[in-house]
Amino acid sequence: MTTPRIRLHLGAHKTATTYLQARLELNAKLLASQGVAFWPINNVRPLFHQAWAESEGTSRSEKLKALSGRPTRLDKLGSKITSLFDTSDELLVSEENLLGETGEFLDGAFYPTAISRLSLLSTFLPDRPLDIWLCIRSYPDFLASIYGEAIRFSPVPPPEQFASAFSSPQGAWLQIIDDIRDALPHANVFIWRYEDFRDLEPRILEGLSDVEAEAFEPLQNPTVRGSASDSAIRAMAETAEPLSATEWRFRMAALEHEYPVQSAQDRFSPWPENQFRKMQQDYVSDLSAIEARADITFIH
Repeated sequence: MTTPRIRLHLGAHKTATTYLQARLELNAKLLASQGVAFWPINNVRPLFHQAWAESEGTSRSEKLKALSGRPTRLDKLGSKITSLFDTSDELLVSEENLLGETGEFLDGAFYPTAISRLSLLSTFLPDRPLDIWLCIRSYPDFLASIYGEAIRFSPVPPPEQFASAFSSPQGAWLQIIDDIRDALPHANVFIWRYEDFRDLEPRILEGLSDVEAEAFEPLQNPTVRGSASDSAIRAMAETAEPLSATEWRFRMAALEHEYPVQSAQDRFSPWPENQFRKMQQDYVSDLSAIEARADITFIH
């Protein structure tokens, strides 16, 4: 009898991940009928978030518990996470924050905690075949979208400073793949380009679930949040007055209403023209290197 697989869709952020999660959740009963257990994001994210925070900020008392052999908060969270995988069915989890969070990019780092987060995750996974699914996106579009997402929740550096921090992102996606390989060395890794997603969506759905794409019910009224306009993002970036987290979010929502995206020219792009071209070249170069790797499957 074949051992059931675990499939982890790691995102990344701003690569149609929320759309895929919504479509999978809508079809959770279909998946269950085919022997595939899918955990909605609300069942997964809080536990992983708490476990990551606990692993990073373990107090002296918790360290003493660990030294004495008593269960720590992380042990208890780990038990809850492990229970998510306690099924004889195929299991599917989609959670982009397993790689990191958008705010981590603001200092010029590209998923700097990915290796640590994935290594922590590996301690909770049962000994079962593992597939990793990851979508990558062109550097200038991806990073601009990351900035636009981060600014919805908290103050950010000026766009020019952010652009300067990512003047040469070459190798960033390659490093993420290396991090996955280091943390989860026995996994099968599947990669595709966000730019190809519209054409590849049926293959992605089938690969994630082993269920024919034609059987999936479509989203009737997708609620996936689009990127804010260049005007809204720049107006928010210039906000100097102190705001609470709640006030900040509502101010950004108001600006998105005042300055909606009306055309392709309204898309946020902090890059000088020559830098934009260089970042695109970096992406093309990295794509060639990724496609040539023998340790991943690149989906065309």
